[in-house]
Amino acid sequence: MAQPGYYHSAHLGEDGHGGAAAFDFTEQSIRKGFIRKVYAILMSQLLVTMAFIALFLFHQPTKEFVGRNTYLFWVAFIILFVCLIAMACCTEVRRTAPMNFIFLAIFTIAQSFLLGVATSRYNVSEVMMAVGITAAVCLGLTIFAFQTKWDFTMMGGALVAATIVLFIFGILAIIIRSNILNLVYASAGALIFSLYLVYDTQLMMGGKHKKKDPEPIFGVYTVPGKWYYLKYVVFSCLYYYRKYSNKNKAAGPDGRAGRGVRAVANLEDMDRAQPLSEHAKAFDAVFFIASKREEGDKGVYVISGCERRPMGMCNGLFYIGLPGKGLLCSKKLPDTVLFGAPIGEFAAEGIKITPLEPMKKWAVYYKGPMWYQNDPSKIVEVDFSGEWIATSKYFDYDTHLYPLAVIRSIAREKWSRDYFEGLKKAHQSRYEQFGKLKCKFTIENESFEYTLPSFRDHGFGQIRDWTLMHRYAFHHIFVEDGTSISVGVVCQPCTATNIEAGLVGLPNGDVLPIKWVDLKLYQHGEGGVAPRDYAFRFQAGDEVYTVQVLVEYESIHYVSQDWDAKMAERFCKFIVNGVPGRGVSEFHYRHKDGRPETVAKNDPEWYRKLCHKI
Repeated sequence: MAQPGYYHSAHLGEDGHGGAAAFDFTEQSIRKGFIRKVYAILMSQLLVTMAFIALFLFHQPTKEFVGRNTYLFWVAFIILFVCLIAMACCTEVRRTAPMNFIFLAIFTIAQSFLLGVATSRYNVSEVMMAVGITAAVCLGLTIFAFQTKWDFTMMGGALVAATIVLFIFGILAIIIRSNILNLVYASAGALIFSLYLVYDTQLMMGGKHKKKDPEPIFGVYTVPGKWYYLKYVVFSCLYYYRKYSNKNKAAGPDGRAGRGVRAVANLEDMDRAQPLSEHAKAFDAVFFIASKREEGDKGVYVISGCERRPMGMCNGLFYIGLPGKGLLCSKKLPDTVLFGAPIGEFAAEGIKITPLEPMKKWAVYYKGPMWYQNDPSKIVEVDFSGEWIATSKYFDYDTHLYPLAVIRSIAREKWSRDYFEGLKKAHQSRYEQFGKLKCKFTIENESFEYTLPSFRDHGFGQIRDWTLMHRYAFHHIFVEDGTSISVGVVCQPCTATNIEAGLVGLPNGDVLPIKWVDLKLYQHGEGGVAPRDYAFRFQAGDEVYTVQVLVEYESIHYVSQDWDAKMAERFCKFIVNGVPGRGVSEFHYRHKDGRPETVAKNDPEWYRKLCHKI
């Protein structure tokens, strides 16, 4: 489809008062003719200016005459601005021949006279050097503007902002006399006005500035629009101000956590069950993953999760994957709706997860029936006991995410009052940590004991509404060289459709934020089936990681009382920069078919009455 052009009504002139018939300004012949005309006029102006400068430089009587009659400078200065204002404000002057040529000629002569007077005060060699450098730079930038694939036509707002900053800096440079300040001011001015030259040239050529903001991919995934860079600068200022002005503070129970401000200041208060808000979708969730490679290139996997909800309900699950046995699933899966959770505890229907020492130690228990994925009719009793011990620092998503990744994700969205209100409403606090899980368990009468590299997260907030989430893909990887990784991409349209997030845990316990991830959700299973063999790259610190993923087991379960979220839990073999590892990949999809009655009929009677099921 052809790019829409810039045109007026067929019956309107420049200001809507009639005039020439409409034309499409994207027609290349018209555009090139316009550019030739502009550059011809500009060349004529430069020749007149050079003639005046040469006269004032090389003709001594003229130089002396102007030096004695300084009032001529101010007369030319006034004429220059009168012409400039007249051409800018009066349509008849600007658009009617020969009036426009007359004013342009007067403007050119006045400006040339001013430049001639200015150059007469300098040596010939200095002036010629300045002219040569200016000509070379202008020619080079013009050629660059014509040839480059980069589009500068979206930088109008950023250039205006930079010019204002330059103006303020100039006032500061007048007050504070310093050669260094003068050099910085001159360099910044040269850079900004060089960008203006490229910007204006590309405007004449017809850049992407005439386009509307590009449509979201598949109607969901936004891409940077024409105001992206300006929004990037603005949100950078807001983010860093918020981050450093609240460095040692917390938002509190009713505050606005996130974007640089953590939710709870005291770690002991944060690393435990949080009070649930009054909202019906209040939540407080913990999740544990552990895995390593065993004999025969098969993996051992353990997953335990509990998402506390109001009224003693929670979304809970438990998985064990073993070589030779396959994947075992807790009894209710794929349903995760559990009942009977004690107040202030991560526990229900056989699952129990308990904090023992803040940011250092947790206990993970499961006791109850589990079924084999490869033979669902086979149900066994499992008694699991594990102690999780931290091996890394904790990583708070409110304060430790890579700032530029957060800024990129917000700058590409369409801003409005409703957008920022939604951003505050949907925010959830979350932190992650790597460790090791020492576990003992029995399956029927068979005993097992493992020490597994592990990951945990704890998320809480005023509300978790799974209907707001479109998709996400997270990978929790334990590499055999001791590196641990949590990396993913999130698409939640009410906040951001491309959030790149995660961390790398180094063998020494330090953690590094993920800078970027090249995994595109719309290219990986957008149709509802998560890929089983794929790869992606990301960066943390100075190292770029290439990750290959091969799925060993996969299980589907659903989250929330209405099954608003479909989780594809995949137990995977990973290869990271050539080093093997094991772990879990979780792909989330929005599920709209509800929780089937065949499952809901087993809920407690009080709950079914509350939900008007009976």
